[in-house]
Amino acid sequence: MDSIQDLVNLLRQGGADLPSAQIKQLTREFAPQDSELRSQLASSASQDGSDLASHLATELFRLAARSIPQNAESSSKKVDALPQDIEISTYALRLARNVVAGCQDLQNIFWDKIKILDSVLSFTTAFAQVHDEIYRPLIRAAGQLLSNLLMANESTQTSFWARYIETGSSELGDAQLILRLLASSDHGTLVATILILLTCCRGSQERSRQLATSPACRPSLEMLLSILEQSFRDFAEAEHDSSGSPIDELDELSSLTYSLFSHLFARQLFGPMLINIAPAATVPDSEEADVPHNPVTGSQRTLLGLFDAYIYAGADEYGEVSHRQNPQENPDVEALLSTFVRLGIHLRSAMTQLPRPPIPGSSASGDIGPPLPGFDARTLIGVPQAIVLVVQCMSEWMVLSSKRVDEAKGEGSDAEKVDPFVLAGRRLLERKRGLAKENLAKVVVGSGDPLANHSFSPQDPVGVAISLLREAAAVFPAESPFKSSNATSNSTSSTTRPTDAPQDHVLSHTGASSLSTASPAATQLENAGGPGKMAFTYLKRELVRLVGIVSFVEARGGSESDKEGVRDVQDYVRELGGLFVVLGMTQVDELNPYIREHAVFALRNLLAGNQTSQDLIAQLRKVEEPQS
Repeated sequence: MDSIQDLVNLLRQGGADLPSAQIKQLTREFAPQDSELRSQLASSASQDGSDLASHLATELFRLAARSIPQNAESSSKKVDALPQDIEISTYALRLARNVVAGCQDLQNIFWDKIKILDSVLSFTTAFAQVHDEIYRPLIRAAGQLLSNLLMANESTQTSFWARYIETGSSELGDAQLILRLLASSDHGTLVATILILLTCCRGSQERSRQLATSPACRPSLEMLLSILEQSFRDFAEAEHDSSGSPIDELDELSSLTYSLFSHLFARQLFGPMLINIAPAATVPDSEEADVPHNPVTGSQRTLLGLFDAYIYAGADEYGEVSHRQNPQENPDVEALLSTFVRLGIHLRSAMTQLPRPPIPGSSASGDIGPPLPGFDARTLIGVPQAIVLVVQCMSEWMVLSSKRVDEAKGEGSDAEKVDPFVLAGRRLLERKRGLAKENLAKVVVGSGDPLANHSFSPQDPVGVAISLLREAAAVFPAESPFKSSNATSNSTSSTTRPTDAPQDHVLSHTGASSLSTASPAATQLENAGGPGKMAFTYLKRELVRLVGIVSFVEARGGSESDKEGVRDVQDYVRELGGLFVVLGMTQVDELNPYIREHAVFALRNLLAGNQTSQDLIAQLRKVEEPQS
């Protein structure tokens, strides 16, 4: 205790000789979690009303202010502090960080003096300083101090959130401190900042909700998603890099950030987050007001990928702390459905403007003409990938829910009544089937081409899936892995005959491999900066898999409501002409080797127990011509 009092006295006296040695020595003494010195300081403050801890906080925070140059506010140019001032400021914050670690009494005392640090936080986290290596140790120490102040302390967490997240301090203005810290490229600073958010959100459902839904928190969410995406990229590169990249550090950062989003997912905040980071509905530039906007952002794609990984990992603790009045209303389910339909309608509309490949034997040249007026391939960037992620989320959710129901039945329990994740998965499946029934009544029988004439509503996921499948198959047809036996790379003559396909397989209608043909739509998209054909290949596979899942019901053991729902899906797909679309997916496709299996499964489910659909497919059987 005498050493602490001596340090406080030295700091009060000021002078040119700063007590760097004493500060570093005390920092080491406070480092252990069970530091005796920390216990003595905390007990003296609580028992005899000593102000030593308060004085220590005041003097250390004032010493940290030496990092701010005297003329920083008046100068119009960037002004750097002296290196020795930055160094002593860093020492001061490191000591404060160690003093408060794991002790609520000291956390509260030091937090009461936090206002002294506002000017330090404002200056060091400004754009110029946060990217300056000389300030990195100081900014890292500040972030770690804040993290330790909040750990397991609801009082300081509440005060911090109100001061730096909800309203912002007078020194920092409107810019959030968290957003400033996330702009750093320093690993230690980022880890401390994410720990701050994780600590605050784990302690409060309301703070979790604000982070996910508040427009003020949107920039921070987007920054977190950007950091995580870059961290994954760096980690992947580091695994194959012989230069000794810090894989462990990258993995730590990724793990903490994923833990934060997993916490938000478990509280059913994925849907609100997806909406919060959605793009603006219109392009702000008045001169480009007529140019269609891109309906999905990179942040949304990253968030969808995270949610897909969360579901695939088992969706632990999902919905356990979200006490909704009506458990049937799930914002995550509604967000997935609405996003799928919205993006699907956008992509379908764009694909109708793309050129179709020439039919073999026709006189069409297949040349790529100019894009249609109003078509902007840039509005498709990331859209197929986003739809694939949405479909994967829905498919995995429904499959995992059904699996848990089966496991619960085997154990003699009812998972649908106790597991919020299963309840939401069943809700997702029932919503799709219920919407299919509603839209079935809107199909005009005998209207020629139902898919072309049908007006898809924002509540029609099954219809949009079938329509997307047809358009994707028309624009990017299956490519046979079997080359034509007597054709050159440039030949499209009607006399060209492909080699025979393996038993139980059929060739694509092109009869040519991807090595010898190029889709005019793919070329036009790539030339205009849009997505490539591989994105549409994955899209077809996931869509046909989704159709198979929605139309599946156990022949024995399935409930009557499930059987009725599947029958509605079967009838709706048939009336839209979707049976032939799914049948077309059974072709061998060099770029999509497993789509045939998914298509066979989907076709089996669409025909099971439905005589009308079976009769329709039976009309395609080859009829032997009578011998004369």
